[in-house]
Amino acid sequence: MKRAKPVLFVVLAGILWGMSCIAVNILSTYSVTSIEMGFLRMACCVICMFIAMLIYKPSLFRIDIKDIWMFVGTGVFSLTFFNFCYYNTIIESEASVAVSLLYTAPVWVMLLSALLFKERITWQKIIAMCLTVFGCTLVTGLIGSAVRLSFKVLITGLGSGLGYALYTIFGRYATKKYNTITITFYTFLLSTVSYGFMVKPTVLIEKCTLNPVILPISCFAGIICGALPYVFYTIGLKKLEPSTASILAATEPIVAALIGIFAFKDTVTVSKIAGIVLILGAMILPNIEMKKHKRLSKT
Repeated sequence: MKRAKPVLFVVLAGILWGMSCIAVNILSTYSVTSIEMGFLRMACCVICMFIAMLIYKPSLFRIDIKDIWMFVGTGVFSLTFFNFCYYNTIIESEASVAVSLLYTAPVWVMLLSALLFKERITWQKIIAMCLTVFGCTLVTGLIGSAVRLSFKVLITGLGSGLGYALYTIFGRYATKKYNTITITFYTFLLSTVSYGFMVKPTVLIEKCTLNPVILPISCFAGIICGALPYVFYTIGLKKLEPSTASILAATEPIVAALIGIFAFKDTVTVSKIAGIVLILGAMILPNIEMKKHKRLSKT
């Protein structure tokens, strides 16, 4: 049961991340750019978390200044960098390509975890990584399409996967010392600041004034699809190996695909169904490995 809880937290995080496509689809109809979406999402989350922390537990604001590098890592090098690369990949290519390259993240996590945390690379993890990446290409419809990858798209796509992976790496260091709420708040705060250099305030204010629905949807994206899943993922990361957590979070493209099918009338294909099955299989493998080690530790 102790192992089941962190697994459920990470899977739930992936589900909530997958729901962000709802906000993206709505905001895009109001000509909100991807960079503006990122800024609004982060800013709404920071404001809500600041008020809640101030009322209920101000001590959560306390951090050691020498540890600021951890939050620069999770906020700037991860959130802002991966979103910047991810959105540029979408602009230069297609969403399916961007998602597929984004989910090279488990590979990055496995390699960096082996280097930094001496995490074992097992055959179960390698197979799970392959299933995850291949499953994502099927779910997004990349395989069988006529899309060609340019060098720029390949670099920004792989960059988004690396940036996505860096949250797991820097977050692993931060969880050893700080509460998950503290980590999430400073992550979003520093990401908001870095995003602030990329948006035009007057243009964004004008859009929000003309379309009052933008702010509520941004709050939904920031809290439900932003703060909560990052809190859940960070809780799970305390008890799970980084590579395992990264694989389990692959529920995100599954949820995004299902929402696309049922809410936005996307086509149902054999490749999408096969991709979902492969990703679910990839999520099971690390858990089989965990049970095996648990049995061995008892003998």
